[in-house]
Amino acid sequence: MKKLYYLAILLIGVEFGLFAQISCNCQENLQKMIQKTELNYAGFPSKVSAKKGVVYEKLKTSLLEKTKQEINPKACFGILKQYVRFFKDKHFSFSYREKSANDSVVLSIPKSFVNKFNLWEGVWINEDSTTKIAIVNTAPNVYKALKLEGKDSYPKGFVYFTLVKKNQHWYAELFDTFMSNDIPVSTKGNLLFIWNFNIWARIAPQKASTEEVKELSTWRNHQQGVHFESLNKDFFYIRIPSFGNNDGYIQSLVAQYHQDIIKHPYLILDLRGNGGGESGWVHLLPYLMTNPIRQEKSQLRVSPENVMHKRNDLSGYVIQELPKEYLKYFPDTIMQAYRQAYEELPKTTKKFYSIPSVQFPLDSVSQKPKKVAVLFDELCGSSTEYFFYLLKQSSKVVTYGQHTLGMMDYEGMSNRTELPYRNYYLYIPISQSSWTIKHPIDETGFSPQVILHDPQKYWIEKAMKDLPKR
Repeated sequence: MKKLYYLAILLIGVEFGLFAQISCNCQENLQKMIQKTELNYAGFPSKVSAKKGVVYEKLKTSLLEKTKQEINPKACFGILKQYVRFFKDKHFSFSYREKSANDSVVLSIPKSFVNKFNLWEGVWINEDSTTKIAIVNTAPNVYKALKLEGKDSYPKGFVYFTLVKKNQHWYAELFDTFMSNDIPVSTKGNLLFIWNFNIWARIAPQKASTEEVKELSTWRNHQQGVHFESLNKDFFYIRIPSFGNNDGYIQSLVAQYHQDIIKHPYLILDLRGNGGGESGWVHLLPYLMTNPIRQEKSQLRVSPENVMHKRNDLSGYVIQELPKEYLKYFPDTIMQAYRQAYEELPKTTKKFYSIPSVQFPLDSVSQKPKKVAVLFDELCGSSTEYFFYLLKQSSKVVTYGQHTLGMMDYEGMSNRTELPYRNYYLYIPISQSSWTIKHPIDETGFSPQVILHDPQKYWIEKAMKDLPKR
């Protein structure tokens, strides 16, 4: 391979003088992060147990020493990131957002790579064909995505992202994204998925198939890959690669395709790659339920700030009048439990307080589909995993695929914790899930009923053959 030459450049429109002026007191930020974590993080009592306490204290001492003289925000981010990653909780999120800190590397583009074929190398286009990249091998287990064409102002050869292999898994490092969590990547034929953020299709040396191009098109115009389709007279297919900010869109498609869905005896619900987001899955429950769905109580770690946040959440239910369409989810017993929690939280002496949850009542069991296959893989996390957990209560659902990501022992990213440096974004989980103490899943994920070892392009076919037998 022709030798690649790195050229350090400044991002377009950013003056070096402006960048040089940006600074932060790194130790002050770390001290605030430690204080808020020890006080509010729901996982802190169990993750810093007697056995791990010594290791934790050594880490704190080491990191505090490293931050003494550090004033560069990007370098400081790397130190603070080590603290967050100690807890091995993907919902405990820390990120850094500042355009002037974006990586800005340009490489010369080799001429020979297009004749090679491996997992990553080749020419790729994004979902709306506005950007074309070359992915090239630059070191063992390292590939870089170089700009060939595009409408943005970055020069040819600009590195949009780097693919790296860690512990047998591949991850993406994006030029403009700095976060504590690794960003997983996967392929399906000639499609490259950077988690559920975006998608690329290979056009050389191999070319994406007609079906792959069709899937690529479902990511245009912020559709996020959501797709509804009748596969044949027996099977209807729904693909939802993300639950991020698309509840209304999912709801509208469910309404649009409702009559088609209930004509088919079987439904394939494909959630591969879905890292979570919101709760668009609620619109699918009428096709999946065989009995009321019970949501178990989460456990709030009690602290003044956590209590304040949770009471703010509850106030919308106990102070304001609920819309009529919500009343079936909030019978008198649930409303009384909410009011009780709202009143007791400021006075409780418990370390964790049980927060009531709504139930999903069953109006009637949908005769069709009579069986539902739901596909999961190692990139399914957060609210998608919570959906997995609820599906265990349905007798018509069969789960297929591989174990999920492991991102739901501690809940959500609802409230930002302010740090002294304004471009740091810290989100600390304040509640733990009902299963966390006895059956934690963050290190293992949830395992589906039917494990599939075949390449993912065969999974739909496998599920279609197996589901009618159950």
